[in-house]
Amino acid sequence: QMSIVEGLRGLYADVRHQPSFSKKCQRSLHLSWTACTEIVRITAAIPYAWRAARIHKQHSRKKLSSHYDDNNNSIDDDDVLLLPAVPYGSHKRQVADIWLPPRSLSESNEDANNEGGAGKNRPMCLFIHGGVWSSGEAWHYAPMARCLAQHGIITAVMTYRLFPETGAKGQAADVCAALAWCASQVAQTHKGDAENIALVGHSAGAHLCALALCAKAASLSNLVDDDSILKKASRVQPRRFVSLNGVFDIPSHYEYERRRGVESLSTMKRAMGDSHEAMAALSPSLILRGESKCADADSLSGRRTTRLFSRALNKDKKDKDKDKDTMAPSSIAARFPEETYFLTALGDTTVPFVESVQMHGALQEAGAPHSELLLYPAPNDHGSLVLAWPGGAKHRFGDDNDLAPWSRDLLDIIRHK
Repeated sequence: QMSIVEGLRGLYADVRHQPSFSKKCQRSLHLSWTACTEIVRITAAIPYAWRAARIHKQHSRKKLSSHYDDNNNSIDDDDVLLLPAVPYGSHKRQVADIWLPPRSLSESNEDANNEGGAGKNRPMCLFIHGGVWSSGEAWHYAPMARCLAQHGIITAVMTYRLFPETGAKGQAADVCAALAWCASQVAQTHKGDAENIALVGHSAGAHLCALALCAKAASLSNLVDDDSILKKASRVQPRRFVSLNGVFDIPSHYEYERRRGVESLSTMKRAMGDSHEAMAALSPSLILRGESKCADADSLSGRRTTRLFSRALNKDKKDKDKDKDTMAPSSIAARFPEETYFLTALGDTTVPFVESVQMHGALQEAGAPHSELLLYPAPNDHGSLVLAWPGGAKHRFGDDNDLAPWSRDLLDIIRHK
């Protein structure tokens, strides 16, 4: 899932900075082998990519004019509707695919709700993809998004600006903007429940979700200056945050990448700001552990970690009051969503499950409303939680027998009232 172009740039820079010709040759061989291994992994995903592209193309062909009649009634009541590349911002990457549930399912749910009173709007999911902060497209997740919609969930799969055009701070701002857009325009237009939004992120996407939630909490606590990147972000909070194999301690994960020999191919460090201080400042677990007075990377104190976070959001502002950006205990955690879930595979070697365990512990210690950790002995890879979804026959509400355990759990979490 790495960006090949950015990976090659990192490889070239790494080799060029080696002190001797022999070191350059040794490093070149090692990185070339690592790059080839990554390319083989990408090649192995071609069958899935073909299936995802086919699903996305099939549903993209169904225009609104052919899917609805003159009275806005669905012609095909048993199929989902895809609205591709709907903009939530002005940049070409600030778009989202909206997958709408079958109309027949919506009507049956409304009838059931109306028996006991007024009908309820449908639950919503905003999904943020991974890709080492430098790659990823909405169509990659068409099987998962279609399945969620087939189970009655309005699903928006967003894309965001990528590195090197912007870094993690700008990407977190995109998440904030898309969340506000979902809660207003998508919910109002498609009868979604703006108070029942699940923010779901995979890998780097989970990091951006957590970073956005931390930043929004800081803004709500008056700990970030008014002209920060969050000035335009709404105060909308999702009801649930769901992480799928997320990464939250950037300095620690960088050391893990270095031991694997992939730190040059990865764009993580560069997307954070290319320094240890920048990586620590944009690490959600360190931000939360700073609140709860736990030790963090390189002996950064709690006050220091939170101050780095605030300065990272306001790097062009002068620090007028050194205590202004020091957060009160549990101020960020208390403003996290009502429910937080960490779904992670024990066999994941790209982002070890310990990242989710530590973030879950940091939230609990800092006093978050609710945090739950779900560990899966299988699969043994990084992508299956978002890629191993059925792409064949249609699914109906409650028909979960052919879904993987993590897929059923994700559906239950999002649909939970």
